[in-house]
Amino acid sequence: MRSHTNETPFRCEICGKSFSRKEHFTNHILWHTAGETPHRCDFCSKTFTRKEHLLNHVRQHTGESPHRCSYCMKTFTRKEHLVNHIRQHTGETPFKCTYCTKAFTRKDHMVNHVRQHTGESPHKCTYCTKTFTRKEHLTNHVRQHTGDSPHRCSYCKKTFTRKEHLTNHVRLHTGDSPHKCEYCQKTFTRKEHLNNHMRQHSSDNPHCCNVCNKPFTRKEHLINHMSRCHTGDRPFTCETCGKSFPLKGNLLFHQRSHTKGQECERPFACEKCPKNFICKGHLVSHMRSHSGEKPHACTLCSKAFVERGNLKRHMKMNHPDAMMPPPPVHPHPQIPAGVLTQVKQEVKPIIIPHHSATTTMHTIQQITAGAAAAGAGAVQLTPGLVPLVTSTLISHNAQQSQKQQQAAAAVAAQQQAAAAAAAQQQAAAAQQQAAAAAHQQHQQQVAAQQQQQQQQAAVAAHQQQQQQLQQQQLLQLSIQHAAHHHQQHQQQQQQQQQQQQHHQQQQQQQQSHPQAPPQQQQQQQPPPQVPIALISDPSALARAAMQLQHLPTNVEQHPVVY
Repeated sequence: MRSHTNETPFRCEICGKSFSRKEHFTNHILWHTAGETPHRCDFCSKTFTRKEHLLNHVRQHTGESPHRCSYCMKTFTRKEHLVNHIRQHTGETPFKCTYCTKAFTRKDHMVNHVRQHTGESPHKCTYCTKTFTRKEHLTNHVRQHTGDSPHRCSYCKKTFTRKEHLTNHVRLHTGDSPHKCEYCQKTFTRKEHLNNHMRQHSSDNPHCCNVCNKPFTRKEHLINHMSRCHTGDRPFTCETCGKSFPLKGNLLFHQRSHTKGQECERPFACEKCPKNFICKGHLVSHMRSHSGEKPHACTLCSKAFVERGNLKRHMKMNHPDAMMPPPPVHPHPQIPAGVLTQVKQEVKPIIIPHHSATTTMHTIQQITAGAAAAGAGAVQLTPGLVPLVTSTLISHNAQQSQKQQQAAAAVAAQQQAAAAAAAQQQAAAAQQQAAAAAHQQHQQQVAAQQQQQQQQAAVAAHQQQQQQLQQQQLLQLSIQHAAHHHQQHQQQQQQQQQQQQHHQQQQQQQQSHPQAPPQQQQQQQPPPQVPIALISDPSALARAAMQLQHLPTNVEQHPVVY
């Protein structure tokens, strides 16, 4: 209930700050007590006063993002970040400024805005006298003194003092441009670049030169104008060439011209030539020089251009009468240029050049209160102003209601689209899982077939090796038998020769003694010659050798000649 009643019973005696909850007050006291940070990170030894802060910090190391947006499926490490993000979809702005009509989605944004009204800057730098309205601004400023750059790019190892600077730098590598203009569909890597671009459509120039009253859409453009035309102040100097610049961003952009060979400085490479570029837009424009594409065509003549800026210059030079102011981003109900009021004391008309009826009524109330405080009397409206403002307010309220209905319809459409996208993602994931399972099964079958083929080949090789061994054994055995038979054959031949010699001697003796009996002559006749088998085929030789092994010992074996 204290969040509704704004009751803050817990007050700090050191700085006077009050809190609605005791745990918030206790955590605040720890900031004043030096060194009392009991919760330590196991990854980087950083300490915290609150346990939930430690848990949120640890998720930066682990990459855990448990909180998911139901509209766009984006995930967050902290629940409060998800709540703030959802308000971007719903358009809810619960935190109202008590000094003006502005409303905010986050309480800290409202508190920082209120400090612009009050001029409060509670966060002071201990290195210099500079003060800040927000603590994170002080933290980023102190890193300029200490040189601490805790945020490192995982692509090129470049370091940054602020996390948002790292996020913007990483988009140079990934090419992500999440911020899109709803009028010209142009995309940007940073939200502030989109806001500056939107002012081109609305003709809003909030930054005005106090010397020549020239308006500018961006603060850095005003600083450049003051430096070039009035002050000449250029505090940022290049250490390589000595050139100076009024803005640090201009210096950083210039320094990339000295590091052309470094991939981290020019991460966008052309696929058709060896050129590299600093940002994605430059690469897109360069690719049109290869393709010949000229998307920006003049509607009044036949000329077309590669870049939109060239078309604008062409329109200003050749068709200046056709240059019409772009439509406003958020049009308000229009009333006549001046609204007349009358202060009775001075009896002089005051012209209030406001276009919004709500702003006009607020201004009139301020004038009335100021006149009453100064003792000037009451402020009286002209008779025709009251019905005009009333009708304008009614029209404005109707338009606001219509916008809210359109926003609700857009949110419903986004929810349906998100649900459809989630269903498509689930179906795609299921298909991928099925395809992966089928692929794995196919791989297993192929592996099994290959293993079976390898086993069969191994068995065939083993059988062939066994056959070769058997053939070698048979061949050796046949060679041994052949050698044995050859030796026997030689012995038989020697015996035959001896017998022939002996027979010849007997014949010679018979011739010298003719009375020898016939039986003795018959016995001295030489024995018949043994037939010799000639074998030349190795397989037949092997078979013959095997047969010789099984012959009985009393059978006469015939010699074999090879």
